[in-house]
Amino acid sequence: MREAVWVPRDQVIKCLRERGWSFKRQTKRVEIYKLKGETDRLPIDKRKSFPENYVRTVLAQAGLNPAEIEQFLKESVKDDGKH
Repeated sequence: MREAVWVPRDQVIKCLRERGWSFKRQTKRVEIYKLKGETDRLPIDKRKSFPENYVRTVLAQAGLNPAEIEQFLKESVKDDGKH
């Protein structure tokens, strides 16, 4: 069985910012990011790291294609199971 794959939160946020997303506001459990010049909003959980499936979903909603998501995961994954 494959080990759980976790991605640090700061890496996900950095990726979003590089693609034009900026912090808009926060609630108790999430931060809301907005795409400049658009009405799109993207909620991001307030956690230290995220499971791979969550990251795939967020990045897809942010407009990354599957190849870009795979490249991002290869560059920023930590397999130690600590989250």
